[in-house]
Amino acid sequence: MSPFPVIAPFRGLRYDLSSGAVDPAKVTAPPYDVINDAGQQRLYERDPHNVVRLILGRQFPGDAETDNRYTRAAADLAAWVRDGVLRRDAEPSFYLYEQEFALKDGARHVRRGFLALRRLEDFGKAESGKGMIQPHEKTLAGPKADRLLLMKSCHANLSPIFSLYSDSERILGRLLAPHFQKPPLADFADEDDVRQRLWRVSDTELFRKTDEIVGRKNLFIADGHHRYETALAYREWMRSRPEGAHAPEDASFNYVLMFFSDMEDPGLVILPTHRVLHDWPGFDARAFKEKLAALFGATAFPEGDEALLQALKREGARGSQAFGLALPGEAPVLLTLPRQRRDAIPALREVPAASRAVDTLILHRVIYRDLLGLKEEDDKDPRFMTFVKDAREALEALKDARTNAVFLLNTTPMNVLKGVVETGMVLPPKTTFFYPKLLSGLVFNPLSAGERASI
Repeated sequence: MSPFPVIAPFRGLRYDLSSGAVDPAKVTAPPYDVINDAGQQRLYERDPHNVVRLILGRQFPGDAETDNRYTRAAADLAAWVRDGVLRRDAEPSFYLYEQEFALKDGARHVRRGFLALRRLEDFGKAESGKGMIQPHEKTLAGPKADRLLLMKSCHANLSPIFSLYSDSERILGRLLAPHFQKPPLADFADEDDVRQRLWRVSDTELFRKTDEIVGRKNLFIADGHHRYETALAYREWMRSRPEGAHAPEDASFNYVLMFFSDMEDPGLVILPTHRVLHDWPGFDARAFKEKLAALFGATAFPEGDEALLQALKREGARGSQAFGLALPGEAPVLLTLPRQRRDAIPALREVPAASRAVDTLILHRVIYRDLLGLKEEDDKDPRFMTFVKDAREALEALKDARTNAVFLLNTTPMNVLKGVVETGMVLPPKTTFFYPKLLSGLVFNPLSAGERASI
């Protein structure tokens, strides 16, 4: 057995809420990669200590190597600690995290999990008897370089990575449940009316049992792929430095802050992300429809978008491969792909059977690559592709003369996703949208060569 834990508690650095002077709703923020320019401005104005100043600081024309968004983030972090805005907990702890929310259909959900440290491992590798870390989406070099500069400046995990484990017997869930009944450290609603609650637990026996249960399980990264790979790069950077070269195996920089949630949690909600293709050179709607007709069944809905959305939902409930397609000036269409025809498509034959059930994979490999000629690097290029969470908002894009086509998707079910992860297959970008996003600013994890992640 390893002398160091896989799952470990940590002494969290948190906003000091004890005096009531800090409002957690005003200092927390969504993850950096969903904050646009207007959102950044709004968060800056909300509170001078809002975490956006750390995770996505402003850039200025005069920025230089010694004065930029990363150095300013480090300076703000140090100042907030010095001034008592942030205080570090005295004891190593787990931080239980609950989000209560409603979907557009009115159904309310509660998602639970806990924040702790996970030992860093290269994807798909693990020590004997320990679980692996498995990604499900590809990453891009730009965001990783950005996050690494931030980590090198601040020496901290400022936002958690969202991971999933499978505990069908809910053993750990039963151990954690009593702690969720205690008064929380924080309890507030964010700007999306999601109720956010945080607890701190210092219980050595719980730490050991969690390490024993979750440390042996494979973890699937639901959100935060770029940050995980950045943590790996930061670990190697630290090992190359004098202070980290001879650090112990349980030095804190060998770990990363994670939110752990059970795949069987009934509050785990996955939403689809729709696509708007625009400004694609040489797009020919007539030729595109002819190519589609050779592979897909097509049903037009002259009665309008709502009828299409209902039909798409029904097909998804049946487990069918289906897409909504809307072209400017035409009735929306439901595209369906029977399994027998799907499995005969050359572009899918090399794909594991479990992955052929993922709609986004068919969209990207068959429709994007084969029929439209998009390359892999075009899939997330904002010059051609816009990702939209709401189907009706995506359809509004048809009013823009630059729009070529709108693709509407169903949710990727958890059982399908689980099967794909087990094959090691990496899926197209934005295959899943785990709602709601985890907030940044609830708790930070300082990193150093001298501090150890121990139970």
